[in-house]
Amino acid sequence: MARTGTALLNLGTWTDGENPGAGSQSVDSLALNGNWIKLDTAVGTEHNANGTHKSAVIDKGNLKTTVADGITIELDGSNGLQVKDLGIDAAALGALAVTTAKINDLAVTNAKIAAATIGSGKFAAQAIATADIADDAVTAAKTAHDHTGRKCLFLLGWDSGTSYTKFEAIIHSASIHGVPMPRAGAVTGLSIENTAGTVYTATVSYSPSALNHFTAGQRLKVRDDTFWAEVYKDGTSMTNVGPRVDILGTTPRIVTVEVEFDD
Repeated sequence: MARTGTALLNLGTWTDGENPGAGSQSVDSLALNGNWIKLDTAVGTEHNANGTHKSAVIDKGNLKTTVADGITIELDGSNGLQVKDLGIDAAALGALAVTTAKINDLAVTNAKIAAATIGSGKFAAQAIATADIADDAVTAAKTAHDHTGRKCLFLLGWDSGTSYTKFEAIIHSASIHGVPMPRAGAVTGLSIENTAGTVYTATVSYSPSALNHFTAGQRLKVRDDTFWAEVYKDGTSMTNVGPRVDILGTTPRIVTVEVEFDD
C-alpha cells in the first residue's frame, strides 16, 4: 500500500485502485475508518453536528492579536481581551454614561469647572459661608435696598424759637435752606418726638424713581403743619417727598430723618 497522509490532519490518501481496508471502528488507524475518526476528533471537539461552534470552547489562546484594534481593546496573554490603558476616549462614552457614583469624592477640581457655568439654583440653602466671600467682594449693587444696614440717619432740632432750636432744617416756611445731601438717594423714614416725649414714626420704601427720591446737592427739610409733619426737598419750589407723620397738633422737639443713598 502506498498511503500518503494529508498535511494538516494526516488523513490517508491512496493511489487509484488500492484497497487499504476499513480498519477499526473505534480506534484511530491508517485505514479508511481512521480518516473518519481523525475528522471527528479534529472537527467535533469544538463543533456541533450542524457545524456551529460549541459553547465555551474558544479560549483567549485561540485568538489572533488582530481580533483587537490595539487602540481601545487589546489581547493580553493572561487576561485575554481587555480594555487598553487610556484606551477609552470621549467618543467611546455614551451620553449620560458617567453617573455620580462613578466620580470619586473630591475628584472634581476647580480647573474642571467651566467659567460662568454654575447657576444660582445649584447652591444649597446657606451653602455660601462668610469665609467663601472675598473681602470687599459684595458691592452695593449686590445688596438689597430697604435693608437696615444701608440706612443713614440725620438727627435734627426744631427751629421754632424754643430752647430746642439748633438746626435750621426743620421749618415752618420755605425760607430755610435745609440739610444738603452729598449723594442722590431717597427718604425712607421720619420719626418725631414731641415735647411730651411721644414718638411718631412713618416709613416708605426706597425707590430711585419715586417722589421721595432726591438728587445730589438737594437739601432736605421737615415742615410742621400743626397736625402733621413731612420731609421736603428744595429746588425751584418746595416739593413734598414724604413720608408724613401725624403729630396731632403737638409741638415737635427732635426729628430723625432716615435716608438711603443710591448704589
